Amino acid sequence: RFSNGPAPGTNSSRALLVIRGGTGASAPPGQKVTFAVDGRTLEEFVPGAGPFEKRYTIGRDWFAGRRDFALTISVDRTLVPARVVPGSTDERELGVRISLIYFR
Repeated sequence: RFSNGPAPGTNSSRALLVIRGGTGASAPPGQKVTFAVDGRTLEEFVPGAGPFEKRYTIGRDWFAGRRDFALTISVDRTLVPARVVPGSTDERELGVRISLIYFR
């Protein structure tokens, strides 16, 4: 959960959300990633191999006067390393790697 309150001394009506991440060579082909704020979809996309960076300018009207909100990151296909990487014993279901979430 995040807070959407403006930085001290500002009264901006818009916020910037930056999400960096990536997929590896073993990612499921055609894997779809979805970013949503409080259940409202920001974007659905199929990332290419390697890193990605997504930037969104979000108006305060998305938050309906609330200070807190939930950012959801979901995938439609997961990867179990033990099933695709020789010698791996990692049974976790993995989706997409997220390296940075910035919100201001």
